[in-house]
Amino acid sequence: MLNGIQVPAPARIRLTTEKGSVLIELVFSVVLLTVFFFAIAGTISLVRDYVYLHRIAREAAREAVLTGDTTAGYMKAEDLAKMYFPRTYGRVTVSLTRQDGYRQHSVTATASYPHVALYAPFIGPWEVNFTTDATFGWWDFSTVYE
Repeated sequence: MLNGIQVPAPARIRLTTEKGSVLIELVFSVVLLTVFFFAIAGTISLVRDYVYLHRIAREAAREAVLTGDTTAGYMKAEDLAKMYFPRTYGRVTVSLTRQDGYRQHSVTATASYPHVALYAPFIGPWEVNFTTDATFGWWDFSTVYE
């Protein structure tokens, strides 16, 4: 008897066997949402570091070609690496290659950075090596009209 109503035997069995199913569904949902959250956070961290590395390469090439000195480009790259990667800026490597021609100059910056996963302490060491190139050019057009 359930609240004064006679319940057949199979319904009573069903009510007692489904007692903990909501708790099991809750546990599985929480685990699934946690994994999903870490996947999204890891992907955002990966994209952010790649964008930052490309900014470092672009600004280093720009600074080097505008000043005509690769030392200024290296200094700009180091400053930006300290700004974007404050704890691991020493792992950012930048190389500048200068090409000079008749009234045209360009600098190609190649930057690399080993991105460590956000959840590496839980799954073990995992790195992705980012490498990016940026070329910045400058042309001296003649101002003499013929």
